Amino acid sequence: MKLRNDLPDTTAFPRTKLLWPLVAPVSVLAFALAAEGAGHAWNVHGDLIALILVFSAALLIGLISLLFALPQAIRMLSHYPSLRTASNLVSTGLALAFVGVAMLLILYAFFKVTAS
Repeated sequence: MKLRNDLPDTTAFPRTKLLWPLVAPVSVLAFALAAEGAGHAWNVHGDLIALILVFSAALLIGLISLLFALPQAIRMLSHYPSLRTASNLVSTGLALAFVGVAMLLILYAFFKVTAS
């Protein structure tokens, strides 16, 4: 592999594509925690199921969008050493951690459903 000496456009790094998919599931969890803190009693057959479905949908959409954005980001980081800034590495690391946690949650739900 040959490292390139030409300078890429620093705005071309997909930092926002890596961080926006994390916002929806985290905001759903923040909403649930705020409601819990305000004393909301969760109805298992009503609003809790809807909350779980919304969280699952946000998790899946974020996972799919990150599976398209991460290869581009990793390829850019490996070819251009000038793009290896702290913010680019942190956003890529957060995206990788989100993909790992999302896959673990999906596997847990799959095995929980198939075991019963």
